[in-house]
Amino acid sequence: MRRYRIQVDEDPSFSDPIDDVVTDSTSMTSGATYPADSHLYWRVRADDENLIGLTWSDAGEFNRSLPAASPKPDSDPSGLTEIIPTLAWHAAERAVFYEVHVEQVDGTKRSFKTWSTALTPIAFYGTGVWKWRVRAHFRSGITDVGGPWSEWQYITRHIATPSGIHTLKQGRGIALSWAPAPMAKQYRVEIATDNSFSALIERATTANTSYAPKMTSPGYDGAKPLYWRVATVDEGNNLGGWATTAIRNAKAMRVKLSKRGRTVVVRVKDGKKRAVKGALVRVTARGMTTVRKRTGGRGTVKVALRKAKRGTVLFHVEKRGYAPKDVKLRMR
Repeated sequence: MRRYRIQVDEDPSFSDPIDDVVTDSTSMTSGATYPADSHLYWRVRADDENLIGLTWSDAGEFNRSLPAASPKPDSDPSGLTEIIPTLAWHAAERAVFYEVHVEQVDGTKRSFKTWSTALTPIAFYGTGVWKWRVRAHFRSGITDVGGPWSEWQYITRHIATPSGIHTLKQGRGIALSWAPAPMAKQYRVEIATDNSFSALIERATTANTSYAPKMTSPGYDGAKPLYWRVATVDEGNNLGGWATTAIRNAKAMRVKLSKRGRTVVVRVKDGKKRAVKGALVRVTARGMTTVRKRTGGRGTVKVALRKAKRGTVLFHVEKRGYAPKDVKLRMR
């Protein structure tokens, strides 16, 4: 025998061999890369001195598994991350490049080609769970073939809440500041007269870590408490958690009721037990028209309840610059 011909194919009919090699040896190690995780067939025949092919052997079978690119343990952060992570994996022998597949929080799917064993995204935004996987590609003739995918790796994305918030009062003006937050593109600032921020008086977006309100809204007139909060805005315009504090708290009022027959004396004092003059006292009860009176110089006012029916009488006290106060009285 002068030589041998070996063929390899995914089809036992060998209609389109993926490897067709002639050798003088009785063994062969292929230089081709076969499809990953495939069941393959091979056969051999001898060529005589005149290079005429003799009978093919029976087909043999084997499975080909290409090396996998396995992620490094430290490339899969546990818990939350606020910074751009580096995706890294161990090299696969004979790999010509790697393919990284990423599924973002919003469902967007993207694939990247790299010759390195690490990839750092240029942008990383949104909140929720990202996942990624990697596989190696190997040369196979004039083309390439992909190896098996790695297991999914998961990254939980979190937008940092600003810290170190500070309020500086300068005369009638105020300056708000905070510490830089990781991955921040901008910051959202809101100012309101209640800590639920349902009554906004100013909203702004800034790339700086400080903000000075214009103080043009009537909400700054000193009659109500003021609160402000700030949140991080990332590259995708996603908003992180709010950091909240007070600019000006409303002063507390103390309200005491003294009942004398069908007349009630209402005494209103501040936190230092000083009389609060001009506080509005609104009284509602079954059987009588709502009464509205203001306290005098001693912080007192008398309210007649002659028409009030049995049940609860509500005393609502309010004054600009003070937190409203409700007190109930039971009429028998």
